[in-house]
Amino acid sequence: MRIYKPNGTSFWQYEFVLNGKRYHKSTKMTNEREALKIANAAFTALVKGEAGIGEPKPVPTLRAFREDFITAVQAEKADKPKTVQFYTYSFDSLLKYEPLAEARLDNVDERLVQRFTVWALARTCERDEERTCSVATVNRWRATLRKALRMARRWKVIQTVPEIPRLKGERERSFVFTEALRKKYDELAPEPLNSFVQFSCEIGICEGEIIELLKADVHMTEKADDWGHYGYLQIRKGKTEFRKRSLPITTRAKEILTAWIAKSKSSLAFTREDGISPVSAFTLIQQQERMRSVLNLPWDACVHSARHTALTNLGLTGVDPFTLQRAAGHANITTTRKYVHPTPPTMKDAFQKKVRNERRDRRAARKRVAKTVTRPSIGEPPATDTVQ
Repeated sequence: MRIYKPNGTSFWQYEFVLNGKRYHKSTKMTNEREALKIANAAFTALVKGEAGIGEPKPVPTLRAFREDFITAVQAEKADKPKTVQFYTYSFDSLLKYEPLAEARLDNVDERLVQRFTVWALARTCERDEERTCSVATVNRWRATLRKALRMARRWKVIQTVPEIPRLKGERERSFVFTEALRKKYDELAPEPLNSFVQFSCEIGICEGEIIELLKADVHMTEKADDWGHYGYLQIRKGKTEFRKRSLPITTRAKEILTAWIAKSKSSLAFTREDGISPVSAFTLIQQQERMRSVLNLPWDACVHSARHTALTNLGLTGVDPFTLQRAAGHANITTTRKYVHPTPPTMKDAFQKKVRNERRDRRAARKRVAKTVTRPSIGEPPATDTVQ
């Protein structure tokens, strides 16, 4: 280590090399002895830091960690603005609970998370003050907290992460659109809701994929192939790589695509009335809420139920689970399982098929018992088998 005074300045500077890295800085001192003390102090602090025995850095609170977390998510999910929006909203929801927001990250333990969970489940929803937050919503917030704490551990801000498991009790959607209900939507549902529901019921893509569908990704033919399909459409992006897939265009899907593409003046297949702007997901939600009220449908009758309907119908054809997973674009087959719902008619058909199979087996067993073989007597020609 050395200290020196560059030309043109009265301040001493220090310079040394530690672990192959060069350090140099001004001491802001004009006295050589005082400058040497500062240089030695800087060298000692760096050595202690390398050995892990230096003064620990202060651990930020959850509120102070927000900017670093959101910045990291924006860099990680740069091509997925909706994901960034989700984490931003969820993190801000965590900060509404003051004890958690002001807690240092190393003080966030299972007990504090449990207190936050009790508080969150008792909160009223921002959009509907008549009901409290669902278990599914609180699970999303807990998952965001878990991601933030794991990120802090990866950055060596904290040493451990508390266990934050998934809460049980989430309501799972099981509603599917029957053919009779789809006809009612044709009669009563406004646009763009009706087209989105019918299109999703046919092909099985979600409303977000329909909103972002480009004309260039629709490869439609005039005539149907041997399977009755009019070409295919291509999904190029999604939450995961598995969302990239090609799906056939059915007769009903072709009618919908043809009508909407003819009105579109932009690269999108589906647009608003101006032919340029993309369809608003919020508009679809509002229209579906009104349809639930008009037709007295259950809580889980949403736009996304149309995707459940398509995958359920595909599963009833007997397709293998892995093909169904590929058509859905799911990364995990357990997710696909949640999209296939047995309906009362299909359950009845399954039991009727079971009864028919049992009757067929009993008839076959009686025939086998009734078929006898008569052994020939000495000197007599052999007898043939007879059925009683």
